[in-house]
Amino acid sequence: MSESGVGENIKRLRVQYEMTQDQLGVKLGIGRKHVSKLENGVISPSKPLMHKICDVFGVDEMEVRFGKREEPKKEAPTVPEHLKELFEEIAKIFPSSYSLIDKSEKISRVMRDLREGEPKP
Repeated sequence: MSESGVGENIKRLRVQYEMTQDQLGVKLGIGRKHVSKLENGVISPSKPLMHKICDVFGVDEMEVRFGKREEPKKEAPTVPEHLKELFEEIAKIFPSSYSLIDKSEKISRVMRDLREGEPKP
């Protein structure tokens, strides 16, 4: 990526944190003009300066270099509909007073019925 991309990301972070170039310069130990040159892509940050930038904004180097990463979506796992039906049928079976063998036979029948399509009463 071009240094202007890095500079744009530095500026985006600075604005996001509501800092002036002077304020960021103080935190980084550099002057406002140096910050301006970084943001405009005239110069690139040295490795130590990059680390300071990351520390100030609480981001990693990848975000400064390549922009805000999209966090992986953490979707709640979903239970397939046929398994929901199976669990519902199992829940109906277990509260009864049948023996374990009877319950396992019923579970087997329900599973077979679900595989074949329609559950049978």
